Amino acid sequence: MARTTWCARAVSTPASTHFQTVNTHPHDLGTGSPDTLPAHPRGCQPKFELPQREAVGYDVRLIAGVPWERHARHGGSLQMIKVGCCGFTEARSKYFKKFNLVEVDQTFYQMPQPKTVQRWRQEAGRNFEFTVTAWQLITHPPDSPSYEKLKEPLKPKKLRNYGSFQLTSEVLSAWDRTVHVADALGARVIVFLSSPSFIPEKTHIDNLTKFFGSVERHGLRMVWEPGRNWPEDLVMSLCRDLELTHGADLHVRPPLTAPPWYLRLHGQGDVGGRYTDKSLKDLLRVAKKLPETYVLFCHDEMLADATRLKKLMK
Repeated sequence: MARTTWCARAVSTPASTHFQTVNTHPHDLGTGSPDTLPAHPRGCQPKFELPQREAVGYDVRLIAGVPWERHARHGGSLQMIKVGCCGFTEARSKYFKKFNLVEVDQTFYQMPQPKTVQRWRQEAGRNFEFTVTAWQLITHPPDSPSYEKLKEPLKPKKLRNYGSFQLTSEVLSAWDRTVHVADALGARVIVFLSSPSFIPEKTHIDNLTKFFGSVERHGLRMVWEPGRNWPEDLVMSLCRDLELTHGADLHVRPPLTAPPWYLRLHGQGDVGGRYTDKSLKDLLRVAKKLPETYVLFCHDEMLADATRLKKLMK
């Protein structure tokens, strides 16, 4: 079984904090082809380092991403680690008893009916938090396999107007419906995924810039999970300029924006299997030193891993 390394280092100075990639063996970096993985030389031991506790408050002048002032002088604790899964992995009645967080993935494929959303909110209870995945009509082109789950017919002449963060009336309408569902769920976070075809080229960078520079945010936190082929410097720059939070998998590369972190963990090893107990304990050791951390498991064994992590927190 491949070893999981939570590969990040936080470096603090009086004026700023930034994160650096720590060299580790490419075979330890999870799924993906070699040409899409970050290049790291062999023989380097990864480490995670954080600034001293008095520096963990995080000045609001931090690196890329939104300076979340209301968290600015929080000390880290296990109570600030939020754990859940990407999607309901079992009957909702059971899930709501085990966890206090879910990333709603149904909104990526097809917007649920208002009565469905209202029922989820009522069933969950006041202390449960929903985050919402943005509708694929915003992020993915119509030739994506995920469109097979779309229930609403699209006009053939309009297909080219969907996806890839294009600033079209069709995409803006999909954004409005995403926001409507988020509001009904009381969600504070919207997660934007990237299709494999959304590569770091000028057209796509321009699309991102125009989309996030134009849409009404309604006070929502915007989380963007770029593909592995997006260079770290470019991701940091875009997140800084567009006020985005980097949705990161610590198994691949560190979060490139300031806390609070939004982690989407896609499983250990080349097949996205369960994480070892040591890997989960290492994750807790890192996360409990930060003001707030969202930990979402997004792989075949996500329910088991999320459950184990919750037990380790007790």
